[in-house]
Amino acid sequence: MATTTEPTEAGPRVKRHPVRGLIWGFVLGIGIAIYLVIFAVIAFGTLTPFVVIGLTTIAGGLWGLFAPPKKPKGDKETEADEPLAPLSIPPTVQTGPGGPPSAAGKAEPPSGPPKA
Repeated sequence: MATTTEPTEAGPRVKRHPVRGLIWGFVLGIGIAIYLVIFAVIAFGTLTPFVVIGLTTIAGGLWGLFAPPKKPKGDKETEADEPLAPLSIPPTVQTGPGGPPSAAGKAEPPSGPPKA
């Protein structure tokens, strides 16, 4: 179930997902509660793990309602979506029968005093 708003002068219709936020908040709450119980931060037999799950579920639902919306998938009105110009690819190096040229033949002599 998605909550939508009517189109305005500023842009197209905005689609929000509060139920999806509730579900993922619940899943996050279970994960955090398990983590806190395993590492003995809170006791399992108390009400605290359920409070953690409830708070994260509410936070997820609020995030689903009020978070900044993503751009709709079919919206291509901005300049940033224009295709880029094709890249110019430099010509490839032609290799002879011995393979590609190597830097071994082009090594510079070592500088400094000669070793004895």
